[in-house]
Amino acid sequence: MKIITWNVRGLNGHGKRSVLKNSLLHYAADIYVLVETKVKAHRAKKIRASLFPDYDLLANYDSCTNGRIWVLWKPSSLKVHKIEESPQSLHVLVDQGNAKCFIISAIYNSNLAMERLDTWNALQRLASSISIPWLVTGDFNQVRFIEEKVGGSKIPPSLLKPLNDCIDFCSLQDLKSVGNSLSWCNQSVGKKRILARLDRALVNEEWISEFPSSLLHYGPSLISDHAMMQISTVDDIPKEPKPFKFHAMCVSHPDFIKVVSEAWHSHSKGSPLFTFCLKLKSVKAALRKWNLAGFGDIYANINSSRKKLLDFQGQLQHAPLNEDLISKEKAARMEYSQAIHAENMMARQKAKQFWLSQGDSNTKFFHAAIKSRRMLNSIRKCKNEQGDLIEDLSQVKSHTLLYFQNLLNQDRLMNHPGQIEISKTLNADEQLSLSRGFSVEEIKQVVMDSPKLKSPGPDGFTAEFFQSCWDIVGKDLCEAVQHFFITGRLLKQVGATFITLIPKDACADSLDLFRPISLCNFIYKVISKLLAGRMHRVLEKLISPHQMAFIKGRKIQDSIFLANDLVKNIHSKSRGNLSVLKADLRKAFDSIHRPFIYFMMQKMGFPMVFIDWIRTCLEVAKFSILFNGSPLGFFGSSSGIRQGDPLSPYLFVIAMEGFSAMMEDIRSNGKIKVPSSNGVSISHILFADDLIIFMKDHIGTVREIANVLKQFSTLSGLHLNCNKSKVYIGAKISQRRAIHDILGVKDSSLPVCYLGLSLFSKSLKANHCQFLVDKIRKRISSWKTRLLSKAGRLELIRSILSSYSIYWSTAFALPCSIIHAIEALLSKFFWSGNEADRSFHMVAWKSICKPKVEGGLGIRSIAEWNKACILAQLWDLLQKRPSLWTDWVYASYLPRTSIWLKKKRSYDSWIWKHILDCRDTLKQHIHYVVGDGTSFSFFYDPWLPSGQSIFDLSGDLIRHNLGLPHDILIGHLLQDRCWSLPPPRTMEMVNIWPIIYSIPIQNYSDSICWKHNNGVWNVRNAWEVTRKTRPKVAWCSLVWAHPTIPRYSITLWQAALGKLTTGDNLQKRG
Repeated sequence: MKIITWNVRGLNGHGKRSVLKNSLLHYAADIYVLVETKVKAHRAKKIRASLFPDYDLLANYDSCTNGRIWVLWKPSSLKVHKIEESPQSLHVLVDQGNAKCFIISAIYNSNLAMERLDTWNALQRLASSISIPWLVTGDFNQVRFIEEKVGGSKIPPSLLKPLNDCIDFCSLQDLKSVGNSLSWCNQSVGKKRILARLDRALVNEEWISEFPSSLLHYGPSLISDHAMMQISTVDDIPKEPKPFKFHAMCVSHPDFIKVVSEAWHSHSKGSPLFTFCLKLKSVKAALRKWNLAGFGDIYANINSSRKKLLDFQGQLQHAPLNEDLISKEKAARMEYSQAIHAENMMARQKAKQFWLSQGDSNTKFFHAAIKSRRMLNSIRKCKNEQGDLIEDLSQVKSHTLLYFQNLLNQDRLMNHPGQIEISKTLNADEQLSLSRGFSVEEIKQVVMDSPKLKSPGPDGFTAEFFQSCWDIVGKDLCEAVQHFFITGRLLKQVGATFITLIPKDACADSLDLFRPISLCNFIYKVISKLLAGRMHRVLEKLISPHQMAFIKGRKIQDSIFLANDLVKNIHSKSRGNLSVLKADLRKAFDSIHRPFIYFMMQKMGFPMVFIDWIRTCLEVAKFSILFNGSPLGFFGSSSGIRQGDPLSPYLFVIAMEGFSAMMEDIRSNGKIKVPSSNGVSISHILFADDLIIFMKDHIGTVREIANVLKQFSTLSGLHLNCNKSKVYIGAKISQRRAIHDILGVKDSSLPVCYLGLSLFSKSLKANHCQFLVDKIRKRISSWKTRLLSKAGRLELIRSILSSYSIYWSTAFALPCSIIHAIEALLSKFFWSGNEADRSFHMVAWKSICKPKVEGGLGIRSIAEWNKACILAQLWDLLQKRPSLWTDWVYASYLPRTSIWLKKKRSYDSWIWKHILDCRDTLKQHIHYVVGDGTSFSFFYDPWLPSGQSIFDLSGDLIRHNLGLPHDILIGHLLQDRCWSLPPPRTMEMVNIWPIIYSIPIQNYSDSICWKHNNGVWNVRNAWEVTRKTRPKVAWCSLVWAHPTIPRYSITLWQAALGKLTTGDNLQKRG
């Protein structure tokens, strides 16, 4: 079935109708939904006859004389009945005859927010009575999220809420779409041009179940200012063979181990690697055969076992003491439970919902998630390089295969990179540690530590298979892995790899909007993880501090802090002399030259045997594209590294060190001007392929950096994506045009998204964080949460939703309004499953955000966790954790002063100010231990037993009386690790000197210690001691005792608090 929805902007003009007739009938749709027709009732019949002679018409003339909404259909194949109408909506029931009926709600909303509320209320009222497929489509005259509008004024978050509330209440979701989803344009040019997603198609779960291949195509706008929407429900994806995949449900079957053992021991000839692959192939065949015999049709098994159980239970009604029937009923009950468990495990694995606790299984939820994933991840149409939409599925497949063959086989010629000089290399001991073999214990540890149910490669086996069958397969697996490290050779089948395409957003319509993730065979992943583990140990030494990804001890927050601190004055007309290039590297992992990686490894001193192991792992790869779940093609590659391969992050970091070396070379030779302070210079920061370059106001600097980028792209294959890269130019800089011309990128303005957070120059505002709230709302909307109990929703909050706010909390002190907005979302989600349902919130969210022993549900308060995370930033600085951020802070903010004495300045960065604000809190929970005295300020650090500094007790009086410099350290007043203080000259000294002499001097370096948890610092411990604690409850162990089922525990928890939805409680709430 085809449905066309379009805001036509009037049907009265003869010329316009002529164009529309040619355009609309070209698509031969079964149903047309036209809005803003502007046709009065007395002219409707004539215009309908001229445009759609074979179609019948329903319109909302009873409530709107101008006929804002038309629904047309072919009476030969469909029957359409009006349900209700309003000036802004028309709801109809479509009868397909033998097929299932469905509802279409045609929308043409008002420009006024208050009037749009009538539509949302009507949809919510209608939703309560709908249990069949439902499509809501038309011109909503409103966007859902802030990123759905480009240009014009910013949208207040409050205007987004009513529509999102309605969508959540009705359990609707956006239909998968292709084309330009910014469906409306005001037709202006330049800065006045505005685009927005005003037109959309929403569907319910029943629609997805009935029409799983539904697709929305945003077409041309032609004579309107709105794009035409084409909705297709035809399942034109042919059923093709799917690759074998091991299902976790098999492990629980009593015959599983026997089947694997018999198949595994049936082959034993050949090299260890060949024998392993042959045995795995034998097991695959045996499991396929056994699955059909042992499990067969899972749903048929459930029905037959349920019928058998009911039969025996019915017989027991007449003969309750019959021992034979009791035994058979018990066996039937076990069989039925196993069938249900098998279905649940398979559905959980397919749905990729590994967060849900075993005690709150919900197969219906899993099946809904599976259908939703399949709809979003399917590819039926895509654009080619010229932007033309390919609609024929066979041509889409050919285009996909050719695209990735070209992407992964780029020109691998590399100029001799002699200009790259690496200052840090491996020593002989480190080289020896890298090149030694791997023990059985190391191999087994990698296997046992692997996630159980991650998507398998072409072999089809997950880690759970190898973990469950280790006693059978472990010896052969270890010998096969060790055989590779001895010979340096891998079989082609080991390097076989699936590429699964993950859309970056719901409207992905070209292949560059899909993320290609490699699914490798399990034995290859074991080899790769072993090599990656060894590389990880040495990279901290080799990689410059400018790179902060994948290196032990370095944090993503360092990049965020540093970038935000450096751009703090970019908008200042007096201080804004900095330009910032936010560089996007085009298809970085897929296009990098492998010879460049090998060259960099040689320059760093990696042993040749280790490099050869890496080379074999990369060159042996052969790819098949998982196109709608079925393998497509089988081809080799000459460039790129696999996203999803454990080795790839470390190899990429090694390659990018070449760029850091080139930047350091031109910086140290004075060719560029970059931010610097007291010997610390920052030309760039890197987090994987996220690159930011900092340039002072000097056109020569821009030219040098452009040259480095060009040289590096020639050597490495990593090219600047000029369309996505942006330059941010300081307000004081006059040569703006020259800068973006030299770099070849457009200029833009802050704030901008960086590493999932905001990069801003002033203070963090609520509107900077709005996309955090939107992200949580989107995630909630994507789940079939009404199918989950409160226990399931609680687990979602813990494992997924909380992670979004936690990530932001680690970097920024979140605005109170944002914290309240997130907590309101989470509270409504917990109690009702969506944001809009008005279910009673029987327990306040602040009470839920308490540990279980204090009567809560163990969810952490965002505000309290945020406070602990800001304390962690100060703690890291006090500990002088090695990082470029730490170096920058001590060079630019604390060159010769204590952090405890530092005052805030108006032009300091917002992040730095918030770190300073938490000093008094942290001071209460730490103590200074004096060692060699080389780290602590004698006058200004709080190293006295009272937790105070000498300055706290007497100001600068003692220092002035002694005539000592302000930056003197404790070590200057120690001799042979004993105190060597000058004679006291004032009463202040007389009072303080005995306190100092009583402090023991330790035989190690100075240290700052955490007062609690036996001195063990982490953010959780900081949260524990700084949060507001409440009395413990006596019933905690009763409610949460193992192995209670979570959903029952939630009910018990409410009962213990006296907060069940009983009549008296509801009466109290009115």
